[in-house]
Amino acid sequence: MERIGVFCVIGLLLLVSACSLKSVRKEAGTAPNGTETTTFATAVTPEPSSRPTATPTRKPTPTNMPTPTPTPTNMPTPTPEPLEDCFLQEGFLLKDVPAKNTDGKDVLLKTGSLICIFSRAEKIIDDTSRFFLTDSYSADHSDISGKEVFFGVSENRLGAVCFSGIPEHELFGNQESVESGKRTVIEVDPGTQVKQISETESYVMRIDWDQDGYEDEVAFEIIERYEPEVMCYFRSGKDGSSIRTRITPNLDPDYNDIDVSAETLLLTQKPNGGYVVLLCDDLPAYMPCSLSMETWALSYGEEDVFAKKNISGLFEYQDGVLYQGSEGRFFAWYTKTKTAIQLNDDLSCKYLSGTHYFLNYGDPVTYLLLNMQVQMQKDNRYVVETLPAGTFIIPERMEVNASGESFFYFCLLDGRCARLQMDSSQETQYFDGEPYYEVFYFMICG
Repeated sequence: MERIGVFCVIGLLLLVSACSLKSVRKEAGTAPNGTETTTFATAVTPEPSSRPTATPTRKPTPTNMPTPTPTPTNMPTPTPEPLEDCFLQEGFLLKDVPAKNTDGKDVLLKTGSLICIFSRAEKIIDDTSRFFLTDSYSADHSDISGKEVFFGVSENRLGAVCFSGIPEHELFGNQESVESGKRTVIEVDPGTQVKQISETESYVMRIDWDQDGYEDEVAFEIIERYEPEVMCYFRSGKDGSSIRTRITPNLDPDYNDIDVSAETLLLTQKPNGGYVVLLCDDLPAYMPCSLSMETWALSYGEEDVFAKKNISGLFEYQDGVLYQGSEGRFFAWYTKTKTAIQLNDDLSCKYLSGTHYFLNYGDPVTYLLLNMQVQMQKDNRYVVETLPAGTFIIPERMEVNASGESFFYFCLLDGRCARLQMDSSQETQYFDGEPYYEVFYFMICG
């Protein structure tokens, strides 16, 4: 029985193997010769099936969003100048001019319209000024509220403040401009002098003031005679640009501006061709012992159309020659002299000769304290003669001749002329070894 069971098991195993073989047999293929071939599948390790490569998803390019405009911080609107803190100028318009009213609307203001101008500084109109139309000038100007007008403010190439493109001096008129229009025009040529200048005249020069090759128009007006305040005008011959400048003293104690007296005007030239206007006291009439002898020199500057510089001394033209007057050069402060000079490019002065003429107007009476041997002029020669102490003399000039000798020339009351040789090598002048104050007595009159 056991054997039979063993055989049965072996049989079952064989049957199972046969069935497994049959299940893996493939269909027979027909060979070319008609024989049937049996193909067995070879077990091959399958390669992993390749997945389709996924195209990488592109990151979307971020859209450049416009930078949001920051909301402007509301800056406080500048508070207009309180009218009660301003200087008032009552004026009128010289030209038609566009402007804006308080509603921001465009308006055309007509020539002759009355206007009240309020400014921070007296007699100044600038970008801080406020403008009000008015029908009439009143004491409190209560009728101007709501009538304020506004102009576009700019500067021309000369620096003049312009309102709606018009320089202020060409747009706004006032009492001063009315008086200016009544002035008599005096034409001034280079190398000439106007004595006794007046507040009723306008001194006009047609010269190339800015040295650009074009003839310009320059004018000077004295606000008040003897006062150091001058109104200057310039109009370019090149493009018509204009500016008006008020020249006033520098009140700094280091300057002597306040002592300048506008009594005479001269137009001269420097070696480089630049023009200079000199304003000063009248030299022959200048009294000794005054505070100072100062002159304003006005010329074209790098930054200013009218550049002002102080020059020591006073000036005058005589026979086409420019002279500078000074005091204290001889005999201390007792006398004044004038000397021919050339005005240099830097406005310093260069003496053209060694002759210094005395200006005797207002000078003290002078007489001899000692008996002095003098050289009396006889025709074209000099002869020695003794003048007694107490002889009155009139100083004429100090002169250094071609040989380097210094002489003091004077006249007598009878009209005769004489001279004394002088040693001027030191600060004090000597005559025959004696200092001048031992030889002459200066009696100050008045």
